[in-house]
Amino acid sequence: MKRAMFILGAGGFIGRRLVDEALAANWKVKALVRSAESAQQLTARGVEVVRGNAVSNRDWLHHLRASDVVVDLRQPKIPSRLTRGKIQEIARERQGQTHELLAALEQIPRHERPLLLSVSGIDDLAADANGNITSTAPIREELVGFSHIGVPVRRIVKQSGTDAAYVYLASVYGPGKTFADIIMPKIANGRWRVLGDGNNRAPLVHVDDVARALFHIAAKPRADVLQRTFVVADREPVSMREFFDHAARLIGARRPGRAPLWLGSLIAGQIMVETMTRDLVVDSTDLRASGFEFKYPTYREGLPATLAALGYTRDRSAATGTNAGLAFTVLALATFGLLAAENLLDFKLSVPSMLKSAGGLPLLDMRLSYSPTDAYHLLDILGETGRASYMQLLWSVDILIPALSTLFLWMAISRGPLKRLRPLALIGGAADIWKI
Repeated sequence: MKRAMFILGAGGFIGRRLVDEALAANWKVKALVRSAESAQQLTARGVEVVRGNAVSNRDWLHHLRASDVVVDLRQPKIPSRLTRGKIQEIARERQGQTHELLAALEQIPRHERPLLLSVSGIDDLAADANGNITSTAPIREELVGFSHIGVPVRRIVKQSGTDAAYVYLASVYGPGKTFADIIMPKIANGRWRVLGDGNNRAPLVHVDDVARALFHIAAKPRADVLQRTFVVADREPVSMREFFDHAARLIGARRPGRAPLWLGSLIAGQIMVETMTRDLVVDSTDLRASGFEFKYPTYREGLPATLAALGYTRDRSAATGTNAGLAFTVLALATFGLLAAENLLDFKLSVPSMLKSAGGLPLLDMRLSYSPTDAYHLLDILGETGRASYMQLLWSVDILIPALSTLFLWMAISRGPLKRLRPLALIGGAADIWKI
Protein backbone atom coordinates (compact mmCIF):
# COMPACT_ATOMS: atom_id res chain seq x y z
CA MET A 1 0.00 0.00 0.00
CA LYS A 2 1.06 3.57 -0.58
CA ARG A 3 2.51 5.33 2.42
CA ALA A 4 0.62 8.47 3.39
CA MET A 5 1.82 11.85 4.60
CA PHE A 6 -0.41 14.49 6.20
CA ILE A 7 1.06 17.99 5.90
CA LEU A 8 0.07 20.99 7.97
CA GLY A 9 1.24 24.05 6.07
CA ALA A 10 1.38 22.41 2.62
CA GLY A 11 0.74 25.70 0.83
CA GLY A 12 3.79 27.41 2.31
CA PHE A 13 7.33 28.04 1.12
CA ILE A 14 8.64 24.66 2.30
CA GLY A 15 5.33 22.78 2.20
CA ARG A 16 4.85 23.12 -1.56
CA ARG A 17 8.24 21.53 -2.20
CA LEU A 18 7.66 18.77 0.34
CA VAL A 19 4.44 17.94 -1.52
CA ASP A 20 6.47 17.56 -4.72
CA GLU A 21 9.00 15.28 -3.01
CA ALA A 22 6.34 13.00 -1.55
CA LEU A 23 4.30 12.79 -4.74
CA ALA A 24 7.41 12.04 -6.80
CA ALA A 25 8.09 9.09 -4.46
CA ASN A 26 4.52 7.81 -5.02
CA TRP A 27 3.30 8.68 -1.54
CA LYS A 28 -0.28 9.63 -0.88
CA VAL A 29 -0.29 13.25 0.28
CA LYS A 30 -3.00 14.92 2.34
CA ALA A 31 -2.96 18.58 3.22
CA LEU A 32 -4.93 20.74 5.62
CA VAL A 33 -5.78 24.06 3.94
CA ARG A 34 -8.09 26.96 4.66
CA SER A 35 -8.19 28.98 1.44
CA ALA A 36 -10.04 27.92 -1.69
CA GLU A 37 -7.10 29.05 -3.85
CA SER A 38 -4.62 26.77 -2.04
CA ALA A 39 -7.11 23.93 -2.13
CA GLN A 40 -7.53 24.28 -5.90
CA GLN A 41 -3.79 24.40 -6.55
CA LEU A 42 -3.01 21.38 -4.40
CA THR A 43 -5.90 19.34 -5.77
CA ALA A 44 -4.64 19.95 -9.30
CA ARG A 45 -1.29 18.45 -8.29
CA GLY A 46 -2.86 15.26 -6.94
CA VAL A 47 -3.05 16.14 -3.25
CA GLU A 48 -6.02 15.02 -1.16
CA VAL A 49 -7.12 18.34 0.27
CA VAL A 50 -8.72 18.59 3.70
CA ARG A 51 -10.56 21.85 4.28
CA GLY A 52 -10.50 22.88 7.90
CA ASN A 53 -9.06 25.00 10.69
CA ALA A 54 -5.80 24.17 12.43
CA VAL A 55 -7.23 25.07 15.84
CA SER A 56 -10.13 22.63 15.55
CA ASN A 57 -9.35 18.99 14.77
CA ARG A 58 -12.93 17.86 14.11
CA ASP A 59 -12.52 18.24 10.35
CA TRP A 60 -9.22 16.41 10.02
CA LEU A 61 -8.90 13.90 12.86
CA HIS A 62 -9.80 10.87 10.74
CA HIS A 63 -7.25 11.86 8.12
CA LEU A 64 -4.51 11.64 10.73
CA ARG A 65 -5.57 8.12 11.59
CA ALA A 66 -4.89 6.92 8.04
CA SER A 67 -1.46 8.60 7.76
CA ASP A 68 2.03 7.26 8.38
CA VAL A 69 3.64 10.64 9.04
CA VAL A 70 2.29 14.07 9.92
CA VAL A 71 4.61 17.01 9.18
CA ASP A 72 3.88 20.20 11.05
CA LEU A 73 5.12 23.16 8.97
CA ARG A 74 2.68 25.74 10.22
CA GLN A 75 4.00 29.20 10.90
CA PRO A 76 1.82 32.11 12.01
CA LYS A 77 2.14 35.26 9.95
CA ILE A 78 5.17 37.29 11.00
CA PRO A 79 4.70 41.10 11.13
CA SER A 80 7.21 43.40 9.46
CA ARG A 81 8.33 44.67 12.87
CA LEU A 82 8.75 41.81 15.32
CA THR A 83 8.73 43.06 18.90
CA ARG A 84 8.88 40.94 22.05
CA GLY A 85 5.18 41.55 22.62
CA LYS A 86 4.32 40.39 19.09
CA ILE A 87 6.40 37.25 19.27
CA GLN A 88 4.73 36.31 22.54
CA GLU A 89 1.35 36.58 20.79
CA ILE A 90 2.62 34.39 17.95
CA ALA A 91 4.07 31.89 20.43
CA ARG A 92 0.73 31.55 22.20
CA GLU A 93 -1.02 30.98 18.87
CA ARG A 94 1.51 28.34 17.87
CA GLN A 95 1.23 26.56 21.21
CA GLY A 96 -2.56 26.46 20.84
CA GLN A 97 -2.21 24.82 17.43
CA THR A 98 0.22 22.26 18.85
CA HIS A 99 -2.09 21.38 21.73
CA GLU A 100 -4.90 20.79 19.21
CA LEU A 101 -2.71 18.53 17.07
CA LEU A 102 -1.58 16.49 20.06
CA ALA A 103 -5.16 16.19 21.29
CA ALA A 104 -6.10 14.77 17.90
CA LEU A 105 -3.21 12.28 17.97
CA GLU A 106 -4.15 11.12 21.45
CA GLN A 107 -7.58 10.08 20.16
CA ILE A 108 -5.91 7.57 17.84
CA PRO A 109 -4.78 4.19 19.27
CA ARG A 110 -1.00 4.36 19.78
CA HIS A 111 -0.25 1.58 17.29
CA GLU A 112 -2.14 3.52 14.59
CA ARG A 113 -0.73 6.98 15.27
CA PRO A 114 1.42 8.62 12.62
CA LEU A 115 4.93 9.76 13.42
CA LEU A 116 5.03 13.51 14.07
CA LEU A 117 7.77 15.54 12.39
CA SER A 118 8.03 18.67 14.50
CA VAL A 119 9.84 21.34 12.47
CA SER A 120 11.42 24.49 13.88
CA GLY A 121 14.49 26.72 13.54
CA ILE A 122 18.09 26.60 14.72
CA ASP A 123 17.36 29.42 17.20
CA ASP A 124 15.83 26.77 19.50
CA LEU A 125 19.15 24.98 20.10
CA ALA A 126 21.93 26.05 22.45
CA ALA A 127 25.37 26.37 20.87
CA ASP A 128 28.60 25.38 22.59
CA ALA A 129 31.28 27.87 23.60
CA ASN A 130 32.51 28.10 19.99
CA GLY A 131 29.06 28.72 18.52
CA ASN A 132 28.73 25.15 17.20
CA ILE A 133 25.43 23.26 16.98
CA THR A 134 24.98 19.55 16.31
CA SER A 135 22.04 17.19 16.58
CA THR A 136 22.98 16.57 20.23
CA ALA A 137 22.71 20.24 21.18
CA PRO A 138 20.33 20.88 24.09
CA ILE A 139 17.29 23.10 23.87
CA ARG A 140 18.27 26.61 24.89
CA GLU A 141 17.11 27.91 28.23
CA GLU A 142 17.37 31.65 27.53
CA LEU A 143 15.00 32.46 24.68
CA VAL A 144 16.24 34.67 21.85
CA GLY A 145 15.01 35.28 18.32
CA PHE A 146 12.48 32.76 17.07
CA SER A 147 13.15 30.35 19.94
CA HIS A 148 10.33 32.20 21.73
CA ILE A 149 8.05 30.23 19.39
CA GLY A 150 9.90 26.95 18.89
CA VAL A 151 11.15 26.05 22.38
CA PRO A 152 7.71 26.02 24.08
CA VAL A 153 6.36 23.90 21.21
CA ARG A 154 9.21 21.39 21.61
CA ARG A 155 8.50 21.12 25.34
CA ILE A 156 4.79 20.55 24.74
CA VAL A 157 5.46 17.79 22.20
CA LYS A 158 8.10 16.16 24.41
CA GLN A 159 5.86 16.17 27.48
CA SER A 160 3.00 14.62 25.51
CA GLY A 161 4.97 11.43 24.94
CA THR A 162 3.81 11.22 21.32
CA ASP A 163 6.02 9.48 18.74
CA ALA A 164 7.98 12.33 17.21
CA ALA A 165 11.19 13.34 15.47
CA TYR A 166 12.51 16.89 15.72
CA VAL A 167 13.95 18.78 12.77
CA TYR A 168 15.73 22.12 13.14
CA LEU A 169 16.38 24.24 10.06
CA ALA A 170 19.08 26.78 9.34
CA SER A 171 18.01 30.04 7.67
CA VAL A 172 16.12 28.93 4.57
CA TYR A 173 16.70 30.73 1.28
CA GLY A 174 15.38 30.02 -2.19
CA PRO A 175 13.03 31.26 -4.92
CA GLY A 176 10.15 32.36 -2.76
CA LYS A 177 8.92 34.09 0.37
CA THR A 178 11.06 36.85 1.95
CA PHE A 179 14.14 36.11 -0.14
CA ALA A 180 12.23 36.60 -3.40
CA ASP A 181 9.82 39.33 -2.31
CA ILE A 182 12.06 41.58 -0.22
CA ILE A 183 15.74 40.71 -0.07
CA MET A 184 16.63 40.21 -3.73
CA PRO A 185 14.63 43.19 -5.07
CA LYS A 186 16.43 45.42 -2.57
CA ILE A 187 19.82 43.96 -3.45
CA ALA A 188 19.08 44.52 -7.14
CA ASN A 189 18.15 48.15 -6.51
CA GLY A 190 21.07 48.80 -4.16
CA ARG A 191 18.82 49.30 -1.13
CA TRP A 192 19.63 46.20 0.96
CA ARG A 193 21.55 46.73 4.19
CA VAL A 194 23.53 44.26 6.28
CA LEU A 195 22.96 44.57 10.02
CA GLY A 196 26.06 45.62 11.94
CA ASP A 197 29.37 44.54 10.40
CA GLY A 198 27.79 41.38 8.96
CA ASN A 199 30.70 39.20 10.08
CA ASN A 200 28.51 36.78 12.06
CA ARG A 201 28.46 33.23 10.69
CA ALA A 202 25.01 32.37 9.37
CA PRO A 203 23.85 28.74 8.93
CA LEU A 204 22.00 28.47 5.61
CA VAL A 205 20.10 25.85 3.65
CA HIS A 206 18.31 25.92 0.30
CA VAL A 207 14.56 25.34 0.45
CA ASP A 208 14.82 22.38 -1.94
CA ASP A 209 17.23 20.65 0.43
CA VAL A 210 14.91 21.34 3.34
CA ALA A 211 12.04 19.56 1.57
CA ARG A 212 14.31 16.71 0.54
CA ALA A 213 15.65 16.32 4.08
CA LEU A 214 12.15 16.28 5.58
CA PHE A 215 11.01 13.61 3.18
CA HIS A 216 14.21 11.64 3.76
CA ILE A 217 13.55 11.59 7.51
CA ALA A 218 9.84 10.80 7.03
CA ALA A 219 10.66 7.86 4.76
CA LYS A 220 13.10 6.23 7.20
CA PRO A 221 11.92 3.36 9.41
CA ARG A 222 10.24 4.82 12.47
CA ALA A 223 12.69 3.18 14.85
CA ASP A 224 15.60 4.96 13.11
CA VAL A 225 14.25 8.46 13.73
CA LEU A 226 11.97 8.13 16.78
CA GLN A 227 12.72 10.83 19.38
CA ARG A 228 15.82 11.88 17.45
CA THR A 229 16.89 15.40 16.61
CA PHE A 230 18.12 16.36 13.14
CA VAL A 231 19.69 19.66 12.14
CA VAL A 232 19.53 20.74 8.50
CA ALA A 233 22.16 23.17 7.23
CA ASP A 234 24.58 23.16 4.34
CA ARG A 235 28.18 22.36 5.08
CA GLU A 236 29.96 25.69 4.55
CA PRO A 237 29.76 28.40 7.22
CA VAL A 238 29.43 31.83 5.66
CA SER A 239 29.06 35.29 7.10
CA MET A 240 25.99 37.37 6.39
CA ARG A 241 28.23 39.89 4.65
CA GLU A 242 29.76 37.24 2.34
CA PHE A 243 26.36 35.77 1.47
CA PHE A 244 24.71 39.05 0.48
CA ASP A 245 27.85 40.32 -1.26
CA HIS A 246 27.94 37.13 -3.34
CA ALA A 247 24.27 37.52 -4.29
CA ALA A 248 24.96 41.10 -5.40
CA ARG A 249 27.99 40.05 -7.46
CA LEU A 250 26.03 37.33 -9.24
CA ILE A 251 23.52 39.83 -10.59
CA GLY A 252 25.91 42.74 -11.08
CA ALA A 253 24.42 44.86 -8.29
CA ARG A 254 26.42 47.06 -5.97
CA ARG A 255 27.66 45.75 -2.65
CA PRO A 256 25.02 46.07 0.12
CA GLY A 257 25.65 48.80 2.65
CA ARG A 258 25.47 48.58 6.42
CA ALA A 259 22.78 49.48 8.92
CA PRO A 260 23.48 49.97 12.64
CA LEU A 261 21.88 47.50 15.02
CA TRP A 262 19.82 50.19 16.74
CA LEU A 263 18.29 51.13 13.40
CA GLY A 264 17.55 47.48 12.63
CA SER A 265 15.79 47.17 15.98
CA LEU A 266 13.78 50.30 15.26
CA ILE A 267 12.65 49.10 11.83
CA ALA A 268 12.46 45.29 12.07
CA GLY A 269 12.30 44.79 15.83
CA GLN A 270 14.74 43.33 18.34
CA ILE A 271 13.67 39.72 17.72
CA MET A 272 14.59 39.90 14.04
CA VAL A 273 17.92 41.52 14.88
CA GLU A 274 18.74 38.70 17.30
CA THR A 275 18.10 36.12 14.58
CA MET A 276 19.93 37.99 11.82
CA THR A 277 23.04 38.66 13.91
CA ARG A 278 23.50 35.24 15.58
CA ASP A 279 26.95 33.72 15.11
CA LEU A 280 26.61 29.94 14.64
CA VAL A 281 28.09 26.96 12.84
CA VAL A 282 25.73 24.01 12.31
CA ASP A 283 27.00 20.49 11.72
CA SER A 284 24.60 18.20 9.85
CA THR A 285 26.87 15.14 10.05
CA ASP A 286 24.15 12.94 11.58
CA LEU A 287 21.76 13.76 8.74
CA ARG A 288 24.38 12.94 6.11
CA ALA A 289 25.32 9.76 7.97
CA SER A 290 21.72 8.60 7.58
CA GLY A 291 22.20 8.59 3.81
CA PHE A 292 21.08 12.13 2.92
CA GLU A 293 23.01 14.11 0.30
CA PHE A 294 22.54 17.82 -0.24
CA LYS A 295 21.58 18.98 -3.70
CA TYR A 296 23.18 22.34 -2.91
CA PRO A 297 26.08 21.60 -0.51
CA THR A 298 26.90 25.30 -0.11
CA TYR A 299 25.43 28.67 -0.94
CA ARG A 300 27.81 28.85 -3.91
CA GLU A 301 25.71 26.21 -5.67
CA GLY A 302 22.36 27.26 -4.21
CA LEU A 303 22.46 30.98 -4.95
CA PRO A 304 22.97 30.75 -8.74
CA ALA A 305 20.10 28.25 -9.04
CA THR A 306 17.89 30.46 -6.88
CA LEU A 307 18.60 33.62 -8.84
CA ALA A 308 18.05 31.85 -12.13
CA ALA A 309 14.67 30.58 -10.90
CA LEU A 310 13.75 34.14 -9.92
CA GLY A 311 14.74 35.45 -13.34
CA TYR A 312 17.73 37.49 -12.20
CA THR A 313 20.59 37.99 -14.61
CA ARG A 314 23.44 40.46 -14.57
CA ASP A 315 21.79 42.31 -17.49
CA ARG A 316 18.41 42.48 -15.77
CA SER A 317 19.88 43.65 -12.49
CA ALA A 318 22.09 46.24 -14.16
CA ALA A 319 19.15 47.56 -16.16
CA THR A 320 16.94 47.71 -13.09
CA GLY A 321 19.56 49.46 -11.03
CA THR A 322 20.48 51.82 -13.88
CA ASN A 323 16.87 52.79 -14.59
CA ALA A 324 16.12 53.41 -10.92
CA GLY A 325 19.34 55.37 -10.49
CA LEU A 326 18.72 57.43 -13.63
CA ALA A 327 15.17 58.32 -12.56
CA PHE A 328 16.41 59.42 -9.15
CA THR A 329 19.24 61.47 -10.68
CA VAL A 330 16.89 63.22 -13.11
CA LEU A 331 14.45 64.01 -10.31
CA ALA A 332 17.24 65.35 -8.09
CA LEU A 333 18.55 67.60 -10.88
CA ALA A 334 15.05 68.89 -11.67
CA THR A 335 14.26 69.60 -8.01
CA PHE A 336 17.49 71.36 -7.10
CA GLY A 337 17.71 73.05 -10.50
CA LEU A 338 14.27 74.59 -10.11
CA LEU A 339 15.03 75.65 -6.52
CA ALA A 340 18.26 77.32 -7.63
CA ALA A 341 16.65 79.03 -10.62
CA GLU A 342 13.71 80.30 -8.55
CA ASN A 343 15.90 81.78 -5.84
CA LEU A 344 18.96 82.94 -7.79
CA LEU A 345 17.85 83.98 -11.28
CA ASP A 346 15.93 87.13 -12.13
CA PHE A 347 12.78 86.46 -14.20
CA LYS A 348 9.11 87.36 -13.88
CA LEU A 349 8.11 84.70 -11.28
CA SER A 350 11.44 84.42 -9.48
CA VAL A 351 12.08 85.42 -5.89
CA PRO A 352 14.58 88.19 -6.83
CA SER A 353 12.01 89.70 -9.25
CA MET A 354 9.23 89.58 -6.64
CA LEU A 355 11.49 91.17 -4.01
CA LYS A 356 12.18 94.05 -6.40
CA SER A 357 8.44 94.58 -6.88
CA ALA A 358 7.99 94.49 -3.08
CA GLY A 359 10.64 97.11 -2.50
CA GLY A 360 12.84 94.60 -0.69
CA LEU A 361 10.10 93.44 1.71
CA PRO A 362 10.17 89.65 2.27
CA LEU A 363 7.30 87.72 0.74
CA LEU A 364 4.71 86.27 3.11
CA ASP A 365 5.93 82.67 2.83
CA MET A 366 9.44 83.83 3.65
CA ARG A 367 8.39 85.10 7.07
CA LEU A 368 8.03 83.09 10.27
CA SER A 369 4.81 84.98 11.02
CA TYR A 370 2.89 88.02 9.89
CA SER A 371 -0.23 89.98 10.79
CA PRO A 372 -3.10 91.10 8.52
CA THR A 373 -1.59 94.57 8.55
CA ASP A 374 1.75 93.16 7.32
CA ALA A 375 -0.02 91.32 4.51
CA TYR A 376 -2.02 94.38 3.38
CA HIS A 377 1.14 96.49 3.48
CA LEU A 378 3.02 94.06 1.22
CA LEU A 379 0.12 93.83 -1.24
CA ASP A 380 -0.11 97.65 -1.40
CA ILE A 381 3.61 97.91 -2.16
CA LEU A 382 3.34 95.27 -4.92
CA GLY A 383 0.66 97.18 -6.73
CA GLU A 384 -1.80 95.69 -9.20
CA THR A 385 0.83 94.21 -11.53
CA GLY A 386 2.92 92.86 -8.66
CA ARG A 387 -0.13 91.29 -6.98
CA ALA A 388 -1.07 89.51 -10.21
CA SER A 389 2.47 88.18 -10.57
CA TYR A 390 2.47 87.12 -6.89
CA MET A 391 -0.76 85.14 -7.31
CA GLN A 392 0.63 83.54 -10.46
CA LEU A 393 3.77 82.59 -8.48
CA LEU A 394 1.72 81.03 -5.66
CA TRP A 395 -0.36 78.88 -8.00
CA SER A 396 2.47 77.67 -10.23
CA VAL A 397 6.03 77.64 -8.93
CA ASP A 398 5.02 77.45 -5.25
CA ILE A 399 3.03 74.27 -6.00
CA LEU A 400 5.49 72.70 -8.43
CA ILE A 401 8.53 73.03 -6.14
CA PRO A 402 6.85 71.40 -3.08
CA ALA A 403 5.52 68.63 -5.31
CA LEU A 404 8.96 67.91 -6.77
CA SER A 405 10.60 68.17 -3.34
CA THR A 406 8.08 65.74 -1.87
CA LEU A 407 8.66 63.21 -4.65
CA PHE A 408 12.43 63.59 -4.30
CA LEU A 409 12.33 63.05 -0.51
CA TRP A 410 10.03 60.05 -0.95
CA MET A 411 12.45 58.41 -3.39
CA ALA A 412 15.52 59.34 -1.33
CA ILE A 413 14.09 57.86 1.88
CA SER A 414 12.90 54.77 -0.03
CA ARG A 415 16.47 54.04 -1.13
CA GLY A 416 17.73 53.71 2.45
CA PRO A 417 17.00 51.72 5.62
CA LEU A 418 14.43 54.29 6.81
CA LYS A 419 11.97 53.35 4.08
CA ARG A 420 9.06 53.10 6.54
CA LEU A 421 9.50 56.80 7.37
CA ARG A 422 8.89 57.99 3.81
CA PRO A 423 5.31 59.18 4.62
CA LEU A 424 7.06 62.07 6.39
CA ALA A 425 7.84 63.40 2.90
CA LEU A 426 4.11 63.58 2.13
CA ILE A 427 3.40 65.32 5.42
CA GLY A 428 6.10 67.91 4.74
CA GLY A 429 4.90 68.50 1.20
CA ALA A 430 1.28 68.85 2.25
CA ALA A 431 2.25 71.35 4.95
CA ASP A 432 4.28 73.37 2.46
CA ILE A 433 1.39 73.57 -0.03
CA TRP A 434 -1.20 74.19 2.71
CA LYS A 435 0.50 77.43 3.74
CA ILE A 436 -0.29 78.83 0.29
